[in-house]
Amino acid sequence: MDTAIGVLRFTGPLYVLISLTVGLWVHHTARVAAFAAADAAGLALVESLPEDWDCTTGHSGWAPAAADAAAAAVVRTRKLGAVYPVEIAAGADQSTCTVTVAVTVSAANAAGGLDAQGVACRPRIRDTDPLRLPPDCGLSPGG
Repeated sequence: MDTAIGVLRFTGPLYVLISLTVGLWVHHTARVAAFAAADAAGLALVESLPEDWDCTTGHSGWAPAAADAAAAAVVRTRKLGAVYPVEIAAGADQSTCTVTVAVTVSAANAAGGLDAQGVACRPRIRDTDPLRLPPDCGLSPGG
């Protein structure tokens, strides 16, 4: 009987520690995937907008561009295989002429509560410098 209790005292906390570690890893993977999907969606949105876009969501070219952005987010997460998008929202700031895309993903085969959101912002003006980082638009990685 003492052996069984000793085994439970060791394996119980070990099981909890392993479960927490795997949960944190899955959540971190989902966060990274969410930011990657949001970045891909933002880039696709900016590239799909027509040249005469007036920096509003009411423009006739906004809906097809937003559909392209959603498709880009799905393609990006499909390549990862561990997460899938559950919500994609796009908006435009008329004063700065930038687009913002928020993608919420959920970890596949994981318990509830492991959703993560990534947000990306892209300016309408295309830069010629490929090494320049996009602006953060006041957004922080912590949400």
